[in-house]
Amino acid sequence: MNLVPDGHISSQLIKLNLTFVAVLLVAIAASVTISVLFTVRFNNPVQRIVESIKSLNEQDTVPRHDNEFELIRGNIGFLLQQRHLRHQDLEEKHALLRYHSYMNKLKKIRGLPVTGADQLGEQKPFQVVLFHLSFNHPFHTEIQAEEERAASYIREYINHVVTKELEGSLTFQIERNQILSIVHPEPGEEDRLRTTLDGIVGVLSTDKAYCFLTIAVSPLHAHTADLTDAYEEALGMIRHRPFDDETVVLEAQHVPQEPFVVPDALMQEIKANVQAGNAANVLQVLRRLMGQMEKRKADALAYREFAREITHKTTRLLHGMGLECGKLTDLEPEQLHTVSKLDRYFEAMIGEACRRINNKKEAADPIITGATAYVTERYTEDITLDLVASWLNITGGYLSTYFKDKTGINFLDFVNDVRIGKAKELLRQTDLRIQDIAGQVGYQNMNSFNRMFKKITGVTPSEYRRSGTQM
Repeated sequence: MNLVPDGHISSQLIKLNLTFVAVLLVAIAASVTISVLFTVRFNNPVQRIVESIKSLNEQDTVPRHDNEFELIRGNIGFLLQQRHLRHQDLEEKHALLRYHSYMNKLKKIRGLPVTGADQLGEQKPFQVVLFHLSFNHPFHTEIQAEEERAASYIREYINHVVTKELEGSLTFQIERNQILSIVHPEPGEEDRLRTTLDGIVGVLSTDKAYCFLTIAVSPLHAHTADLTDAYEEALGMIRHRPFDDETVVLEAQHVPQEPFVVPDALMQEIKANVQAGNAANVLQVLRRLMGQMEKRKADALAYREFAREITHKTTRLLHGMGLECGKLTDLEPEQLHTVSKLDRYFEAMIGEACRRINNKKEAADPIITGATAYVTERYTEDITLDLVASWLNITGGYLSTYFKDKTGINFLDFVNDVRIGKAKELLRQTDLRIQDIAGQVGYQNMNSFNRMFKKITGVTPSEYRRSGTQM
């Protein structure tokens, strides 16, 4: 058994403790060194980032913070705000570009010069809503405002409502009395457009005494290349709207009607009465024709075409008679919206035409007065140009030229008009045989009478008698 002295054991323990302390100190020193190195390597980039942000924002209005992380957060918020503003600016510019592109397309439709390139190529389905404004007489007499200015106010209202209810829609004023909206209905919301239009109608109908609207909605189209077709479809609906002064919304395509044709017999009757200066008889025939159109439920286009035809023929008649054929009334056919207004139009137009004719008759020279008096008094006799000229102590050639220049019709045509006019009276008012009537009005040859009667009236004497007062 070996004995170890206590002093030896103590010295060994002291050495061991010193060794542990030395190792611990080395470990601590190494840890501190490594920590310092990591701190330097990590902190310097953050400082550089912060300093860079500070240098970039020296002139900015971004709030400064003592805390570096607060500064970073503030700048990130500022960048997001700038991104939002730029996005908003781009959207506004895109909307403006889209507006001008549509405007260019509409200008092309109406044949107007285009500014800039057409960059629109939307594939989004769309419909055209065309608003046609019609201003009534009280608008001009009571409000005394310009139609174009009133239309611009209405456009602002329509634009506000349509844009609010139908996202992405655009509204333009393309004519003095036309406003056009381009809408993009979402699938499943087809009724939303009609509801929106009904709301507009409800508001604007409160001023129907001054103005009414025709609102035409085109079918759905797939591409903006179809804009011209959509516009023409809506415009066609407006032309064929009902002939009244009510605000209406038209959505169905117009079914073409058979054109209303004035029978030749009635047109000849109108012509003869205008030449005679008999406005009452002319208006009686015209009202009979308007009654027929009402029964057929003729549309606005048919009524206006009828008004244009009668006006054109009356003007030509005045011109042929050597009379001033300028404006016969202040109204235009496009301003006529109801049968009562059309009737007043005819009263004014025919009345003025007959007034000019009657004024000329009152100032007629002896040659015309003598020739017409001779014919109207002796139409049952054999009348020739030379016979009447001899009675007036002039040559037949001079009478022919002079009569045509002063009245607008040939002398022999006038003779036949008088005779056939008398024959029509006898056919309506008596039961005389047709051959007897022919003899009483100066025709000794039945074939000549039938041929001339049909030439002037468009029907044979028998057909005229059967038709009664309808011809």
